[in-house]
Amino acid sequence: MMSCLKVKKLIVLLWFFIILLPTSWVYAQKEKQSYFIQDSVQIIPPKLLGNHPLGMYLMRLESDFRIRPVKKKRLSIQLSSANVWEPLVTAYKPLEESDRAFLNSIIWYDREYAIDYNSIPADKISLQADAVIKGLHLSYYLPLGKQQEFRFDLRSYLITKGKFPFSVFSSDEVLEFFHSNIAGGEDPFARKYYGLDKAEIRYIDEEGRTIEKFANDFVLSGLEMHYTYFIPSEFLAAQDFYINLGTHLGINTNSYNSSSDIGISIAFIKQLKLKNNKILQLASGSSLTIPSCLKWREAVNINNTTFIFTADWQLSYQARTKKNNLWEIALNYHHQSSYQSLKDVEGIILTGERISSHWHYAISHLYDSLTVWNIVFNYATSKYTVSVYLSEDIKVNNAPDIQTGVQLSFPF
Repeated sequence: MMSCLKVKKLIVLLWFFIILLPTSWVYAQKEKQSYFIQDSVQIIPPKLLGNHPLGMYLMRLESDFRIRPVKKKRLSIQLSSANVWEPLVTAYKPLEESDRAFLNSIIWYDREYAIDYNSIPADKISLQADAVIKGLHLSYYLPLGKQQEFRFDLRSYLITKGKFPFSVFSSDEVLEFFHSNIAGGEDPFARKYYGLDKAEIRYIDEEGRTIEKFANDFVLSGLEMHYTYFIPSEFLAAQDFYINLGTHLGINTNSYNSSSDIGISIAFIKQLKLKNNKILQLASGSSLTIPSCLKWREAVNINNTTFIFTADWQLSYQARTKKNNLWEIALNYHHQSSYQSLKDVEGIILTGERISSHWHYAISHLYDSLTVWNIVFNYATSKYTVSVYLSEDIKVNNAPDIQTGVQLSFPF
């Protein structure tokens, strides 16, 4: 009999191909009347995913809250800057059931002193990350009829020290000035204690496989292909309600995670028409990804969960200018499930310098969901869309802490 894990993977694979199958059928129907508003001015929102020190090596998804595909081929260029700060933490995962049972009876922050963790059989991982990670994303949009499109993404990153003025809002100096003079207090995360303007990321997994990155190291992380089908429905359109479905394929080109990821997504958008062509839009969506479903080389253990689940909610306000250009301000919330399986937390021992109350986050956040708020401003004309955004993590796990980004999108 098939295991539960294989059944779950099979269900996702079937959905992946079932959504792709209607492509030829919809193409044959492209002469039918489109139910969507045909407008040359369209907002192309930026990608809001955080420049995570490990997450950048695999495909991660977020919801697409557009109500229709692009009308012409389109190119988007996005630059982002994210401050990542996590002092060194080492985790020991006991292999013996008796050791795990004993440690589970002790509160997690006292386990380091309750046992000689170097003398028991245990797996060990460690992570430290101190850098401003610059992201460069290129996207190519290809329309397929009136209700569907393909998008090809290239994701890459540059590890930097993030010195001012090359990094403005995301630099160590600006963040610590804010903490010292506005909110947070003096050196709340011990950045000053360890030293500002450094660039070092080091991760070692259970098998001793290592990721090391320093200042000016460039990472060509991966290629992605996204197919989106915008459901055409007269009934839904009459209610100003829209749904889109997506299938996603990621090819991780980096040497640390040579693998492919697949995923599926769904998004729901409700528009409330206001006076003077203004729109209030409510949207929610979710996605499911199978990371590393196909591997062609030994990979670092970045993720060991069967699925990565995400959920997004967004509230936005849109309005027109006198020249019929479109602007939008949006508040977006993104939730992602953990990178590492919660079952591994049983009896885990975390060790590190306890300089601040956040000393353990480098490892503990890998076993916890990630949440972030984004505020986004988009301005669109018939010739281009410009977007800027600011992101802040809610749980203050600093991976990343604060992130800014700007995108330019234009048809050709």
